[in-house]
Order: sequence, then C-alpha cells, then structure tokens
Amino acid sequence: MKTSTTTRWGRVAAAVLGAAVLVTLGGFVARAGAQDQTPDQQADAMQQRMSEMMAERQQMMQNMQRMDDQLNELVTRMNAAEGDARIDAMAEAVTALVQQHTQMRTGMMGMQGRMMEQMGSMQGMMGGMRGRGGQD
Repeated sequence: MKTSTTTRWGRVAAAVLGAAVLVTLGGFVARAGAQDQTPDQQADAMQQRMSEMMAERQQMMQNMQRMDDQLNELVTRMNAAEGDARIDAMAEAVTALVQQHTQMRTGMMGMQGRMMEQMGSMQGMMGGMRGRGGQD
C-alpha cells in the first residue's frame, strides 16, 4: 500500500510542480515583455519571481513530505493493530487520505487561478507585440 500511495502522491506532486513551472514561465515572459519596465527592472522582476517560485516549491515539497510521513505512520499503526483497533486505524488512515486529497486539490485550484491570470497577461503582451510589428 505504501508504494501505490507514494506513487500516486508522486504523480500529483509532478503535476503541481509542472503547473507551477508553467505559471512561473508565463510570468517571466509577461514581465520581460512589459513596455513600461527598463531592462534592469525586468531582470529584477524576473529574479524576484524566481525567488518566490523556489520558496513556493520548497514549501510544497515540505508539505508533501509531511503528508507522506503521516500516511506511512498511519499505515504502520494500521498493520500492527488487531480486531476493532485495526478498523479504527483504517478509518483514521482513510480520513487522512481524504483530508490530504482535499488540501492538494485546493492548492491546485489556486494554482490554476494564478495560471489563468498569467495567460491573460501573456495575451495582453502578445497583442502589444503585434501592434509594434512583432512576430507571432
């Protein structure tokens, strides 16, 4: 059970991390193309966003490790329990899985909102490039 749970959470983590990278790259492109920023300001903004992204990634990784540790502990207790205690331990493990899933989905929905904002910024930037004679 540990392997399938760990593998599943690993896939979720990869999806969340991939989405975070897309959001960040979109932010870099949108900010780098901003007409009202000097090259130094653009570089500073990109550096700031990179720092924010790294901190967000670190927090996400710590949260996921905490979740994995919690599930592994619950499964260990469940496997060691007998009789009614085992049923209680199973209920506790399932409850933790549901709570973690809900927390992960909430985080992903927030990330989706940020991605949509970045896509809007990119579309605005692309429209400005076309108006200046830029290439698509």
